[in-house]
Amino acid sequence: MGVLVCYCSLGGRIDHGHHDGIAKLALTEAVMFDRAVQRASQLTSESDTLTVVTADHSHVFTFGGNTPRGNPIFGLAPKKADDKMPFTSILYANGPGYMHVNGTRGNITSVDYLDEEYMQQAAVPLDSETHGGEDVAIYARGPMAHLFHGVKEQNYIAHVLAYASCLEPYTNCPPPQLLTCSAQRNTAQLLHLGAHISYSTAFGRVSWKPQQFAQNSMEEESPHFWNVKGRKALNTALNLKPNLHRAKNLVLLLGDGMGVSTVTATRILKGQMAGKPGEETVLAMETYPHLALSKTYNVDQQMPDSAGTATAYHCGVKANYGTVGLSAAARRYQCNTTFGNEVTSVLHRARMAGKSVGIVSTVRVQHASPAAAYAHSANRGWYSDSDLPDDAKQDGCRDIAYQLVHNTDINVILGGGRTYMLPRETPDPEYVTYTGDREDEANLITEWLKDKKNAKYVWNKADFDDVDEDDTDYLMGLFEPKDTRFELMRNTTTDPSLTEMVEKAIKILQKNLNGFYLFVEDEGRIDHGHHDGQAVLALTEAVEFDRAVEKAAELTSDLDTLSVVTADHSHVFTFGGYSVRGNPVLGLSRTIADDDKAFTTAMYANGPGFQIVNGSRPDVNATLSAHRDYLQQAAVPLNSETHGSEDVAIYAKGPMAHLFHGVQEQSYIAHVMAYAACLEPYTDCMLEPAPEPDHAMASLPSSLLLLPLSLLLSLLSLLSN
Repeated sequence: MGVLVCYCSLGGRIDHGHHDGIAKLALTEAVMFDRAVQRASQLTSESDTLTVVTADHSHVFTFGGNTPRGNPIFGLAPKKADDKMPFTSILYANGPGYMHVNGTRGNITSVDYLDEEYMQQAAVPLDSETHGGEDVAIYARGPMAHLFHGVKEQNYIAHVLAYASCLEPYTNCPPPQLLTCSAQRNTAQLLHLGAHISYSTAFGRVSWKPQQFAQNSMEEESPHFWNVKGRKALNTALNLKPNLHRAKNLVLLLGDGMGVSTVTATRILKGQMAGKPGEETVLAMETYPHLALSKTYNVDQQMPDSAGTATAYHCGVKANYGTVGLSAAARRYQCNTTFGNEVTSVLHRARMAGKSVGIVSTVRVQHASPAAAYAHSANRGWYSDSDLPDDAKQDGCRDIAYQLVHNTDINVILGGGRTYMLPRETPDPEYVTYTGDREDEANLITEWLKDKKNAKYVWNKADFDDVDEDDTDYLMGLFEPKDTRFELMRNTTTDPSLTEMVEKAIKILQKNLNGFYLFVEDEGRIDHGHHDGQAVLALTEAVEFDRAVEKAAELTSDLDTLSVVTADHSHVFTFGGYSVRGNPVLGLSRTIADDDKAFTTAMYANGPGFQIVNGSRPDVNATLSAHRDYLQQAAVPLNSETHGSEDVAIYAKGPMAHLFHGVQEQSYIAHVMAYAACLEPYTDCMLEPAPEPDHAMASLPSSLLLLPLSLLLSLLSLLSN
């Protein structure tokens, strides 16, 4: 049967609407484009038509602003900015919407911001808004659609299209009877834009120095280079086989605020730290073969927070903004709505099934993201009993720190948050100005250690390093009174890195023959860096997070461990500006703005970086932008930059990782993880344990080995020429 290929790309008028700074034009074009996609689907059959929907690039377009559920997409954020004027949830980093009047941001109170010609405000004045540098999605269905997986170079699209219909150079593609993989699985995954922005940075722990690299290598100028790269990627995809075994271990690694633009910028920065241009770098998380997109909204919020999202990916149930471990029937700040609305995390279910469980975080372990794994609270901010209002105490609600110790028997707890565990009169062991925060005089650290065998508590790196994993079944390490320090500012002699904490946790947890569940969060400090408007803090945290992902992969096996990397939400962080290959990721654009001043490629739609100096936008140079404390400019002044509302990526590998596909609700993550390990409510999953490594190759079907044979031969032939 022949294969008809329908390739649908982003409409040019979507692009033009963004360049004009008029989001309404761009988005209404995108709606019409989606109707065309639907019509193409109606007129073709998935049995013989490969349909691919993608984009060529993105734009420096953002939407966020703490908007409630159902807020008009072109409407206002619910709160005014720090200049006491309203702002729209949609903004651009640069473009014609830049508007300063008499030395202040333009007041849109009397402006019809719903008009089809309204230009959203921008941080930098340009007569044409620029493209963005982050990855874009590929959606595919039909014959061989499963070959679209993971993170790929953009030229890979053409290779799959040609292979699917046996066109040159794949005229010797295998006959249909050898194609054992499902060809009708809908997929959505991110794509590495090899033709877009690339940067270079030589980086140290406390300072970093931009460095310019060559724009491109000679080998990249040859079609041979890209064809070989495409064929190799295709061969990998053809060999990809779903792991249908039961997961013994579960690892969920969360990058707080790690949206797609953050991931792409992190990839570039990590490469530049190694002395490379950056774009061609592959993050550890990007080696995960299965990928999906996660819809992050809360039940009551268009722009989510870390509490409602944590409840979704931990417990499998979407929740309200600011609540942890509760269904959407609960109301924030109302303690009496807690009872009867509790939802259970996969971590708790894993412990009940006899697995060891752990939490590792770079923020306080009572933070919203880890809290949803063990606590049920109508307010994410009820860290200690001193944070509980009187009515909550009277109604019987417990603070999150108390629940950390008493709700679930957690084997490993590593992060910050000492102050919430100690009585108020108890001095902090490290800082003379700090004491505990508890009013009930409870020492929760002592309570946690009580009746536990082989349990240890540490608060500094020296004691942490001395912990013998073989002799330790329980470990609590709290290295700061509240959040740990940013990676860029971490004292390497007193505080362990995220990677070191992950390694220690896995070595302790993996002793359990029943397996383990580990939740890892660095998102807290990625998130905080973005909120502070300091991209260097966010991106260096993300680089360390990726190192932790790599370390977790080294210590576990894909045969029996389902590993998932994702984010809870994104930020209104962008990078664009038509920069050349080798431009520092946090450096300047090669063009000058319409006000005859320079601007950085990385920017925020809103945040503390909004500046007016002598009635106009301040100039910036390479020295200023390279400083660790530099705030990227923003279109709207806020003391804390906001989350973004767009989808985030899910990267997965290991048993049942192929179930992560397409576009899913964020709550889907918990369901896949529970199913993969046959935990409640999927105890009847009927999945068999993974075979021992020595027998793994014997279990490969012969059809899988035959599938890529002709492709491999053609690849070898090409390499020999």
